[in-house]
Amino acid sequence: MPNFFVVRLLDVQYAPFVVGEREEAPQVRVSFNGSTQALPLTPAGAPGLYELEVPSGTQRAVVTIRTKGFWDINQELLLSDASPPSPFWGSPIQVQSKSLEVHERGDGYEVVYQAIPMQCRNARDGHSDKLSSLTLKEHQVRDFDMGHLLSASGTAWNRFNQSTVSAMPDGELFFIERPVLPKLVALYVPKSVLDLLRNPSEALVPGRVPLHFHVVFHPHPDGFGNDYPYGEKYVGLVNRYVLGPPEPGKGMAFASQHHAAQKLWILAFPVAMPVKGFGGLLTKSSLYRCLQELTHWLQRTLGYGVAVQRLGRVALSGFSYGGAYLMQVLGSSENADFETNHLREVYALDCIFDDPSHAASAMANWLAKDPTQRRLRVYSQNANEPLSKTNTLVPTLEKRLSALPDPPVRMDGPSGSFEYQGSSATLLYTPKSFWDTLYEEAGTPDPWGAGWNYWVAHQQIPSVFLEHALKTSLL
Repeated sequence: MPNFFVVRLLDVQYAPFVVGEREEAPQVRVSFNGSTQALPLTPAGAPGLYELEVPSGTQRAVVTIRTKGFWDINQELLLSDASPPSPFWGSPIQVQSKSLEVHERGDGYEVVYQAIPMQCRNARDGHSDKLSSLTLKEHQVRDFDMGHLLSASGTAWNRFNQSTVSAMPDGELFFIERPVLPKLVALYVPKSVLDLLRNPSEALVPGRVPLHFHVVFHPHPDGFGNDYPYGEKYVGLVNRYVLGPPEPGKGMAFASQHHAAQKLWILAFPVAMPVKGFGGLLTKSSLYRCLQELTHWLQRTLGYGVAVQRLGRVALSGFSYGGAYLMQVLGSSENADFETNHLREVYALDCIFDDPSHAASAMANWLAKDPTQRRLRVYSQNANEPLSKTNTLVPTLEKRLSALPDPPVRMDGPSGSFEYQGSSATLLYTPKSFWDTLYEEAGTPDPWGAGWNYWVAHQQIPSVFLEHALKTSLL
């Protein structure tokens, strides 16, 4: 009776790995006992299953798996000199390797290697020199009250109900390299999440620690050169948005704002490529798969042989022209599981939309489907002024939010500002006149020179109000 070597390919949820109709089938090969000849395994009928007869006396096997759009898998396996043999890992266990087992098969046996084709791997392996400058930093950020944003009587920055707090992110930075766009993703994981994941009594109980992701879409980079994604300017985007400081033209301090909000959000910051942007990530299905894989990758990277925690809530943010990417995701064909069980929060940070009325309706429609479980936070200063278009974002949102079963309450502030504030939605409108007076009262009447207050405020909004969106989230 022959013995068999079996490779079972799984997806990150441990279901069989299924190749789409227009995708190429994986190439699964194995070489035995140091041979330079890699033999192909043949499909064994069930999805993701491949097999080949094991030569007599086999004690070493090297498996190579190549799948278009995924990283290659190269894993060495050892077998004891017994029948049936005991299996061992020969080379260090790759993140894609799940298990190695031997089972009875008729009068013989089968060696079963289970592997997971993945698009994520540690970017520090081979690129640590390019990423070494990216470190967490302490910054002063604004911590908002849970009630109204605007103050009717305050001046300067006290036009908002906030206080300044020192925020030193206590978590860790991880960098993910992908073979497809976006090819670099920075993760900031708060200490509170890592403590749960590093506690086996929590992390090994299925479903005990759902991982919640906040994904930020930045504006497309122009004129950055061809050294994507590890060129200085591309890596600099992580420094600017994630690490701060929260000053116009210098940074957004997203990690510090996450820390100040004290919620369990993992910040995911994908780095876009010029022209091609975020590639195929901008559909609900592809984003869902990417976040599932990040959920899996993080658990395996922290040393667990199996990843039993699943994706939790997902929040999406867009800043400036990044709002167009946000709209692509919201407008893509539905993925029922992602739409119903995961995509819970949307934050628009002074977004610039090609069609602001359509964008407002899309966000309002999304919220109206489940206002008890979803959250929409919009912060705007009439951001379509640079396009010389009539800005219908704010009035359209006003009308649509007022029609909710539990509509947010309007409050007027100084200099033509107003807000709608409620449990499910925020709409903050602060026009240029508001910021002109704020900067005058704060002693910085023209931070960037004559006529630039609009763009100063444009950069200021994400570096100030993301903390509010995160703090009022449902986590």
